[in-house]
Parts: sequence; C-alpha cells; structure tokens
Amino acid sequence: AETRALAELLRELPASGACVLALGGGAFTREENIALLERHGSPVVFLDAPLEELRRRCAPQGELRPLFRDENQFRQLYEARRGHYMRAALRVDTGAKSVEQVASELVALLQLEGNHE
Repeated sequence: AETRALAELLRELPASGACVLALGGGAFTREENIALLERHGSPVVFLDAPLEELRRRCAPQGELRPLFRDENQFRQLYEARRGHYMRAALRVDTGAKSVEQVASELVALLQLEGNHE
C-alpha cells in the first residue's frame, strides 16, 4: 500500500513544483520505493542523528511506538535500516540541531536560495 501511494503521489506532482515528501521509516528500505524515487529524479535526503538522540526524540510518543518500548528492538531496527538510509544521495546530520538549523542546511544543500514562490 505504501509503494502504491508513493507511486501515485509521484505521478501527481507537478514537474516544476518543489515539495517535500517525508517518508515513513521503512519506506526507503524497499527497493521498489527507491526505484520510484530514482526514476522521478527526486533528490533523497537522509536526516541522520545518533541513536541516542532518536530515542530521546521518540520518547514523548513512546507508548504509540511499539518498537520504542524495548531499547534492544529499537537499536536493531535502527541498525537494520541505517544501511538503506545511507544510500540516499544526500545526508544531513541533525544531531543536536534545531529545526531551523536543519532547514537552513537543507536549503543550502538543495540550492533552494531564491527559489521561493
């Protein structure tokens, strides 16, 4: 279902319109999804952070995230997915940075300066 939704969304995106797609944690682990993004020509950015910071960020929603409850399961999931994420063409280390700092890095990395509508 996730792959079908991604394919449909990519088909509907205007060719010249810029947008951000925030994929779920497992979306980029599926070869079909990676192929869809590559065919579309979308730049893929991995927003990286140390495991300890990811756990801290997830803590407020801990009860809603079943794999968060068990620290070992959380670590295993992180390690299993990280190799896939590292295939992204671009990477931004978000550790100990504000949302504004990360956004600023993304604007520079994607060369979005002056492209605001």
